[in-house]
Amino acid sequence: FSKNKEFQQEFLNAHNAYRALHGAPPLTYNKELCDEAQKWADECGLERVQGTGSGNGHGW
Repeated sequence: FSKNKEFQQEFLNAHNAYRALHGAPPLTYNKELCDEAQKWADECGLERVQGTGSGNGHGW
C-alpha cells in the first residue's frame, strides 16, 4: 500500500464506522468515481480562479 492508498482506506473505514452508527451500509472505494470527482473539483477550482463562477463568492 502506498501512503495515499493507506489514507484512502483509513478515511473510508472512518466514514463507514459513522455510517454504521446510523444503520447505513458501508461504501467501497471506486477509483473511476474518485477520478471523475477530482476532475470536476479541478474544473470548479479553475472557474473560481478565472472568475467564471456563479458570483456568489464561493465559486459554485
